[in-house]
Amino acid sequence: MLFRYCMFYTGSTLSILPESFYRAHFSNFLLEPTKIKLKSYDGSIILPVGVVNVMVTYNNRSDSCSFLVVQSGQRPLIGRDLIQHFQINIVFGSAYEQQHTLSSYSPEKIAENIVNEFSELFDGTLGKYKYGKISLKVKDNVQPKFCRPRPIPYAFRKGVDHELEKLENLGVISKIETSQWGTPLVPVLKPDNTVRVCSDYKVTLNKYLEDVEHPVPRIEDIFNKLQGGQLFSKLDFSHAYNQLEVDEETSIMLAWSTHKGIFKVNRLPFGTKPACQIFQREVDKTLQGCEGVACLLDDIVITGRSMDEHVHNLRTVLVKLKSAGFKLNKNKCKFFQDGLKFLGHIIDKEGLRKDPSKIDAILKAPIPKNVSEVKAFVGMINYHGRFIKNLSIILAPLYDLLKKNTPFQWSKECDRSFQKLKKIITSDQILVHFNPDLEIVLECDASECGVGACLMHKMPNGELKPISFASRILTKAERRYATIQKEALAIFFGCKKFFEYLMGHKFTIRSDHKPLLGLFGENQGLP
Repeated sequence: MLFRYCMFYTGSTLSILPESFYRAHFSNFLLEPTKIKLKSYDGSIILPVGVVNVMVTYNNRSDSCSFLVVQSGQRPLIGRDLIQHFQINIVFGSAYEQQHTLSSYSPEKIAENIVNEFSELFDGTLGKYKYGKISLKVKDNVQPKFCRPRPIPYAFRKGVDHELEKLENLGVISKIETSQWGTPLVPVLKPDNTVRVCSDYKVTLNKYLEDVEHPVPRIEDIFNKLQGGQLFSKLDFSHAYNQLEVDEETSIMLAWSTHKGIFKVNRLPFGTKPACQIFQREVDKTLQGCEGVACLLDDIVITGRSMDEHVHNLRTVLVKLKSAGFKLNKNKCKFFQDGLKFLGHIIDKEGLRKDPSKIDAILKAPIPKNVSEVKAFVGMINYHGRFIKNLSIILAPLYDLLKKNTPFQWSKECDRSFQKLKKIITSDQILVHFNPDLEIVLECDASECGVGACLMHKMPNGELKPISFASRILTKAERRYATIQKEALAIFFGCKKFFEYLMGHKFTIRSDHKPLLGLFGENQGLP
């Protein structure tokens, strides 16, 4: 978005946008209320409609700047605030006409400025959520359980002592004399050879805790929120769960029994049964109403259909996180990337791709020697099921090995399935983002042992591009169906599987089984 022929007005302390200009170009930017009053040259009072924050670039320098939005006027006024801020040299009497852009052509510079603007979020300290303390509830008639401290290996003891001291200084834990609850520690060696202190709540508290019901978003819904994005940013919380304070009663229930004594836990620790749902709930509340944003636990991805929209969405998220008291890990945050690794996939403006690091594990998998290894391989493949046409049909021989009371015997059919999947998984298949403005096509097919469906978009050039694949194997009863019944079942399966995409939209069903037309009457030309 370009500012053409802005008027530089040294008579104005602040910079101003006419409301008509704001509505035409920046209506997607948040207009916030303001108490500022302006006085015109004739002494009359002007009440601004509001204030809007946008990114301004001048001479390769990008900053977030405030503009007052007023009802009158035709052209943006650059006041003394921005003239001084950007050190603009104005030669009076010249035909000075300069283009200014709110869309940056230097994403790195914009990212640097945003990090500086929100430096408090990235200062490396532990955040403290401001919107209430967390309370965990135990079921009725539960007696407290205390486990004696477990012996700490001598090689880990120095690291554990250092970590306990650090957590105590941060206020995450506090020393207490006694407690009826006590959970033992489990030290874990991190890749950098430092020690992470974990607590084994499965032997004490978890079985007695009441469930916290809050939906963790599905992968499909997460990626659908990001469709249409051009660049992508990812924010990572610093010590995510520890940013949530717990109440006094909960801190006692969460107490640790250690070789250095008993510590109550003042922040929500990782490892408690409802921790994921609680953290997701609080972040969802914080980011409610944000556009172009998807969040799963401690990862937030932001995008936009343009750089201006992206910056606006990103700033909106950062403002809300700052207001809530959260802190971010600067080293793990990424800004304005062409593509991001997220949830085992790579997302970019074209769609979804498989993460090569995940595929490498599949390619290196040896031939399974028992049922457990078959389950592990099938699990890795199924995670990428949306990329593979008729996956369940290809997997059928391996599924047979997982049936109860079936002796493990690696057959030629199993080996063919195994090798075929390794070959298919290396394809550079891209799944396009769902776009309700494009034509939708559902292609369905059936075989002797399974049914499959592919949801596709028909692009403006007529090309069909997949959005997602789905399949399942047939039950014993379904395998006895006539061919036409299996083909009809494939359509039913596809419509049910992709119901959320299809409902409310016109779409075309493609099938290679023409006899299906007869099910809808001889006078019907299409199903």
